[in-house]
Amino acid sequence: LIIKSVGSPDLLETLTIKLSNCSAITDNGLIPLQDSLQALKHLKSLHLELSGCPKISDEVLKSLRNGTKSLIKLQSFELNTSECTGITNNGFGSLRSLIESAIHINYLSLQFGNIPHVSFQEIAHLEQAIISLRSLAFLEINLKGCTGISDPGVICLQDAISQLSLLESLNINLSGCKNITMKGLSQIRDLTGIKVLKSLNLNISECQINDWILEEALQGLRRSKTLKNIALNFSKCFTISDEGLVTFEKLALDEISLEGVDLDFSWCSNITTKGMIHIVNFLCSLKSLKHFGLKINHCTEITDEGFNWPLDRSLSSLESINLGFKGCSQLTTEGINFVLREITRRSEEHTS
Repeated sequence: LIIKSVGSPDLLETLTIKLSNCSAITDNGLIPLQDSLQALKHLKSLHLELSGCPKISDEVLKSLRNGTKSLIKLQSFELNTSECTGITNNGFGSLRSLIESAIHINYLSLQFGNIPHVSFQEIAHLEQAIISLRSLAFLEINLKGCTGISDPGVICLQDAISQLSLLESLNINLSGCKNITMKGLSQIRDLTGIKVLKSLNLNISECQINDWILEEALQGLRRSKTLKNIALNFSKCFTISDEGLVTFEKLALDEISLEGVDLDFSWCSNITTKGMIHIVNFLCSLKSLKHFGLKINHCTEITDEGFNWPLDRSLSSLESINLGFKGCSQLTTEGINFVLREITRRSEEHTS
């Protein structure tokens, strides 16, 4: 792979390479990238999409480390090696060195989804790398389907993130990490303790989430004074019930000033109309709410009564809505249309 810029390479500030699902690519095709990167002295943003390339190995990350040593102006780094099962602990060590040497990075996105052998050792490398980035404002870590991760890995990751005092946006995907237990998942509540955090996107679908862990996660939101946007995905967490959703009512009493809320409880079959009412009361308590998304696909115990929303109380600032009701066999057209009509009416009143 040879990178050429138009004119002097000194002028290039942004480089994006997308090779997702190029399954025939090997280390030999990517290692030459090292020499090309060394020439880009003023590069500020580097984005590499290598997901679905199973033939690449640790050697690619080693070459990236060597190629970026001179990139002292690098501020944004995005790397996607999901499904690259040839990457091992040694590769994560090279990645750690790369990040630690790029001290000005404030935007970091790392995706390692569906690499089953990623475990505590690999996460320990990420911990040290993250801690070194004191000015980090945006962090995304995707470990979807990394079934080798257990409680120590999550605790290690949480410890690192909690030290990022300037972090404003955090995206964490632990979907399908089935070996994480209550001990590890209970640490999630501390992720919202970062003083300036404004946006939290947390995906822990298909994990061992119960009502107690859900309550612990939501309790963290009660302590946050800066959060404006949250996206929480608990889909296919089959043990969540109405009892866990009571915590949303407590959030309503705190009068937190969220502007965007996305909730996904699809396939949570123990949630009934009663639980839905808790969520609705929470949403309607948010006076500054501009966007909300709610997915309850295949929640077959929710009826029209769960959509008798007290819209006279709020939602006057809404600008966008995303609703998902697929497979909700007890919902009727009448119930859904009632909500849509009322939301439309409130929006028209607000703009008139």
